[in-house]
Amino acid sequence: MVTTDNDSLRPFYRWILNKTILIQDGALGDYTGLPARKYAEKYPKEFFEYMDFDKSGKKYSNWTNAIMYSGFYDSDDYKNAEKIQENLVQKMIINCKNCDAGMNKRITKFAKDCFSNEQLF
Repeated sequence: MVTTDNDSLRPFYRWILNKTILIQDGALGDYTGLPARKYAEKYPKEFFEYMDFDKSGKKYSNWTNAIMYSGFYDSDDYKNAEKIQENLVQKMIINCKNCDAGMNKRITKFAKDCFSNEQLF
């Protein structure tokens, strides 16, 4: 479970989720977005540090696409992109301890990137 509080296990679960995102197809894609979004929400600093290891931006793109595809189906408002973005930003900022304005901008950009392409709802 990628959102575990166990700091020793979480990197392993994140690695598994990342590998699954890399090989996902239409059917498997239904299962990766929600845990990817919940991980980014709960551990925003860690999420961005993990994304920053890949200088090409491909990992970030893969994760935002996975979240866009299936990361919001647990929301009653899953068709209201603006409200979902606001909620995502709020949750990430709350969970981002000691974050500066730069990190808050990055969080806002991430929320927009999860909806940047044509909506899939």
